Amino acid sequence: MAVGYVNYLYHLFSLLRPKQWIKNLFVFTPIIFSGHFFLLVELSKVSLAFGLFCLLSSACYALNDALDVERDKIHPIKKNRPVASGQISRKTAFSITGVLVLVVLLAGFRFDQRLALLMLAYFLLNIAYSLWLKHLMIVDLISIGVSFLLRAYAGGVIINLQLTSWIVVTLFMLALFLGAGKRKGDFTTAQRQEMKGKSFLTTQYPLQFLESLIFFSLILVNVAYLLYTISRPRPFLFSYIFVFYGTLRYLYLLQNSVTYSDPTDIVLKDHTLVFVIVTWVAYMMAATYLRSS
Repeated sequence: MAVGYVNYLYHLFSLLRPKQWIKNLFVFTPIIFSGHFFLLVELSKVSLAFGLFCLLSSACYALNDALDVERDKIHPIKKNRPVASGQISRKTAFSITGVLVLVVLLAGFRFDQRLALLMLAYFLLNIAYSLWLKHLMIVDLISIGVSFLLRAYAGGVIINLQLTSWIVVTLFMLALFLGAGKRKGDFTTAQRQEMKGKSFLTTQYPLQFLESLIFFSLILVNVAYLLYTISRPRPFLFSYIFVFYGTLRYLYLLQNSVTYSDPTDIVLKDHTLVFVIVTWVAYMMAATYLRSS
């Protein structure tokens, strides 16, 4: 009895996909680039926004799993998700979505109405994505990019900071780069599944188009970030080295991946990439702090 209850809680927690919470770190983008990271009041506000987005994104994942249960059942990896495997019912997934969204929006409106409106926009975008947008070529990738921008804007709104234009372009193209890479992984997996008479793709992208889009967005990420650093004091220019290496490292891992893998898996499983990201954040904080001191 106790084992069954613990097992149910495990699957319930898995439904929230905590591993994907690292995507919500985009909320910290404004405070990292502004140099306000060492202001504890502002850092606590952004941390709260991060926590709320973690709960909200979990609600979106639960909703998506409930809506996509039939397609997930024939996916070699997604079939093991709690709803697709039958460990958690669709009704429970819908209920969790409703409870989490209600809690997040109530907390958001109580804390900052602008933050709450951005979170509401994020949730509505995810509903549209799950029901419709993910079936539209290119529009699905743009939707992913916008969802990342909403996170970043939320992190700025909560402490009254705005992102520069070049950082907005960098974040959007980075999201496009990650999204196109994920679609390529889906395509590779789908090819193996179609040999078994199964199909689970929501959009039919030609492989050559995805590869072109990956390189196109990779170039724009680097160009936009380089232009941002040029507009800042000289120490920031050297931060481009981390972005240049990090994006190329990710591309290398993506090109050499023989199994389906999403951006979170690629980042978390590669210690070198994690080290580069952490070092970039530390360098940006140090450069900003030394400039202001």
